[in-house]
Amino acid sequence: MKKETVRVFDFDGTITSEDSLVGLISHSFGRWRMILGFFVCSPMLFLMKIGYYPNGMVKQHIFSLFFKGMEEAAFLSLCRQYAEANGHILRKDITEIINLSLAVGERVVIVSASADCWIKPFLNNNMFAREASKQITVISTGIEISNGILTGKFSTPNCSREEKVRRLNAMFPNRDRYWVVAYGDSKGDREMFGYADEAHWV
Repeated sequence: MKKETVRVFDFDGTITSEDSLVGLISHSFGRWRMILGFFVCSPMLFLMKIGYYPNGMVKQHIFSLFFKGMEEAAFLSLCRQYAEANGHILRKDITEIINLSLAVGERVVIVSASADCWIKPFLNNNMFAREASKQITVISTGIEISNGILTGKFSTPNCSREEKVRRLNAMFPNRDRYWVVAYGDSKGDREMFGYADEAHWV
């Protein structure tokens, strides 16, 4: 039986040329407020760098610092505005691979530690094929919302490293039916590379 090809892409640094959460914060609050916020978080960031603090917890803390208490509608509007204003961060070589993959009927999945709230708006950019936003599946870190307000917490584990593989296994339980091709750029993708049949370091 011929296996179905599934192409799996990291988002930040793979489809984009920069970190989208940092970009969203800068777009939403301005460069200097962003710098101040990261300075406040610098002890935690240092501990993360030397392995004493989990990446997901640091990321949630930073996200909470900037977005906790914001109305969902306002947040989603910021995400759309950010994507519309920053299409230049999309990598042409990778979007071309995605478009070709969709054209020949392959499945395309984005697996990212970022949230689909700001990933999906990028898929409407004209660098992607028409209808790409409907054809591409996004697996990501969830944002917790209560009564229309962002709590500052994540509703799922941070979608990095082993969590990427866990989420892919949940989506493709019959693993032997698929030929998985993975694209990534960082140590957060190594487990995904191990899961794949073919891996491409971007």
